[in-house]
This record gives sequence, structure tokens and C-alpha cells, in this order.
Amino acid sequence: MKIYFFLLSLLLMASACASSTSTPQCPMATPEALLVDPLPATTDQLSIIVHVSLGHMEEITVVTESGTFTSATSDVEVILLPNTVHHLKVFGKVEIVEGLDGCQYGGYTLSTEFDKGFNPLVIEQTSP
Repeated sequence: MKIYFFLLSLLLMASACASSTSTPQCPMATPEALLVDPLPATTDQLSIIVHVSLGHMEEITVVTESGTFTSATSDVEVILLPNTVHHLKVFGKVEIVEGLDGCQYGGYTLSTEFDKGFNPLVIEQTSP
């Protein structure tokens, strides 16, 4: 009977050691902030630069009536259609990074239709 309990305790210790070395317990990361600089209400230009701030940015995409525009930098050039009101939706892809604890963070996409002052991302192109 003592041998049975001894073997059972060894088995339990072995399984406890195996489970503690498998996957680390990763804490929930704080999401990055996606911030877009305000846009003018109107412009006579046929393109505009949209400036976006995003920590651990992988890429920024802007979708509007004139198309989809993507950049690997914080500045995205958006082509505007003449005499058209453009409603912009900005997507920011956050890169995957590995923390010092061995956990991976990021790998998600944020989106907004508002600038950092909470104004809608709308710009009207008016021909000169």
C-alpha cells in the first residue's frame, strides 16, 4: 500500500511539473491607442496626407469613397475625388511583439472614423 501512495505522489508531482513548464500565464496587454490628426473640412487639393499615431504600428489603411490606401508609415496619402464628400475610416494594424516574459502581444487591428478630438473624419474636395 505504501508503494502505491509513493508511486501516486510521484505521478502527481511529475504532472504538476509538466503543466507548470508548458505555456506561460500571459497578462492581458493594454491596447495601443489609434489617433488620427484632424482634417480640414474642405480642400481644393486632389489628395491629402492623413497622419496617424499608433504604437507598434505595422501598417495603416484608410478606406474612403475614392478607394483604399495603405502605408507602412504614419502618413497615408489619400487620393480625393473631385467635388465629393469623403468619409474616412482608418485601420491600424498592430505588430506582434514578444515580451520579456515570453508572451506575444499585438497582432490585432484597430479602427476609427473619428480624429483625436472626436470629430468625424470627413473632408469635402471642392474643385478650384
